[in-house]
Amino acid sequence: MHEKQATRRNQATPTKGKDNKYAARQRADTAEKKVAELEAKVSAITHELEDPELYVKRDGAARAVVLGKDLDKLRKHLDRAIEEWTAATEAVEAK
Repeated sequence: MHEKQATRRNQATPTKGKDNKYAARQRADTAEKKVAELEAKVSAITHELEDPELYVKRDGAARAVVLGKDLDKLRKHLDRAIEEWTAATEAVEAK
């Protein structure tokens, strides 16, 4: 009976390698969510900039400039997020 308890305890207690793999998987999942979030924002702004109605409005040109700047910033953040996601995914695969 004591052997079963000890075995269960050992199975329930993660090893350091499992902890590292779990942490790496968490980083990859978080990075993936960040990429998805940024892609959605980029898509929304791109869609807004592609709308011809934007440019016929009185303040449309000014709004387009602001959106363009926001889009540039988001693309830079997206590029970094993709790099982080790639590194995190590679770390998971290496473990």
